[in-house]
Amino acid sequence: MDELTGTQGEAIRDKRGRLLAPIPGSEKHQFTPETARTAQLKRWENYRRAAVARTVEEARGIDPNIAGGAGAWGLLVAKQYLALMDSAKPRGDDLYRIGQVLGAVPTAHEARALEHAASQDPGPALAVELVSLLRDIVVRLVELPAPADVVDGEATDAAAGETDG
Repeated sequence: MDELTGTQGEAIRDKRGRLLAPIPGSEKHQFTPETARTAQLKRWENYRRAAVARTVEEARGIDPNIAGGAGAWGLLVAKQYLALMDSAKPRGDDLYRIGQVLGAVPTAHEARALEHAASQDPGPALAVELVSLLRDIVVRLVELPAPADVVDGEATDAAAGETDG
């Protein structure tokens, strides 16, 4: 059997130098699913910041008024839009993507989320339907002719004073 070596504050290792127990005080540095996810998010954020900084630097070469990542993104979308509109035959997919980028067309993910929300909570869909019905009723009321007065079984037009006979 392997012998344990170590004294107070030292790592416990076998004869070949392999750790048999965690290094004392290293509990806060051990990777768990939670700490791994946190480290991954920090790494992604560092890469994102570096990419934004470099993109903004390049965008300032085109337009010195660019101040940040949003400005660089706007410049990119504007350039893509101009290229698309200058094309003799713009592709429908490209037009659709520009619409999604501008927020005019929902993405597939957004459409699924809206469908899911409508199936889970019919309240908003019912409210929209109710408003639509009320609008139709108001439009019909406005379009109705003036009410006719009934005098001795004959309908008379209240506005003109004429009778149907």
